[in-house]
Amino acid sequence: MEKIEKSGFLLVDKPPNLTSRKVIDKLKEKFSFEKIGHTGTLDPFATGLLVLAINKATRFVEYLQKEKKAYQALLELGKISFSYDIEMPVMYVHNLKVPRKEEVEKILSQFKGKQNQIPPEISAKRVKGRRAYEVFRKERKLLNLKPKEIEVYEIFLLDYDFPYLSLYTLVSSGTYIRALARDIGKALKTGAILKDLRRVSIGSLSISQAKSLKELLSLNKKELEDLIMPIDQALSFEPYFLSKKDAKRFLNGNKVFLSNKLSGLFKVYEKDKKTFLGIAKIASGCLYPLKVLK
Repeated sequence: MEKIEKSGFLLVDKPPNLTSRKVIDKLKEKFSFEKIGHTGTLDPFATGLLVLAINKATRFVEYLQKEKKAYQALLELGKISFSYDIEMPVMYVHNLKVPRKEEVEKILSQFKGKQNQIPPEISAKRVKGRRAYEVFRKERKLLNLKPKEIEVYEIFLLDYDFPYLSLYTLVSSGTYIRALARDIGKALKTGAILKDLRRVSIGSLSISQAKSLKELLSLNKKELEDLIMPIDQALSFEPYFLSKKDAKRFLNGNKVFLSNKLSGLFKVYEKDKKTFLGIAKIASGCLYPLKVLK
């Protein structure tokens, strides 16, 4: 088994009917990794961008998890299910009024902005240490989950041919598109299930940069390593360059005093070598190491 030594992020176009964990398992059947994980799961029936963290990149997963995510979603109106998608048996809504395109567009526009969203009762959400879907599977019981604040940055109609409604949405981390479909169905008074879902971007990373799982499994070690994106290239923070002396302080986990008024998170580099060193927070004239790459 060929061992992958490079660290970084691998962009996969996940196929349908496969869990995110199964994608990793299939790659591990051919290649050996010191560490490998993903930066945000996709439901089994969903397709699209799945970003895998390879080796040292696993330490930086949290930053990609917090990025905005864009999806193309297909809703089917007039149906409901306990999971709000096609993964559980569906029920028909009778005697419904077919909404006009203008009504659909008006309702969709109302979902733009910050809002409280109740996660799907059948999800990986933890309640008292137990995942909601595990409780349902074992006890056939739905948990009452607390609303969580999310933000929909963009949402617009791509196509509408009743009962099918296709939309694009850019959302904050933690947003459930299944729950968004549920709420759109309620607002339209038709009910709705999520029939198809494709993730098209995470932060600055696009599905156009991804390779299919089948293609990745056909590669040798060198070919796969050539596709692994350097850690810093996948992160969207601004760069900050340190002198050799300050870079050494940073790598030792010590704060660096600055003479500027910058603030926020930055990618840190050594100025002379332009070597990526890690992630830092700048505040009150100091640079504080958060993640150091050694």
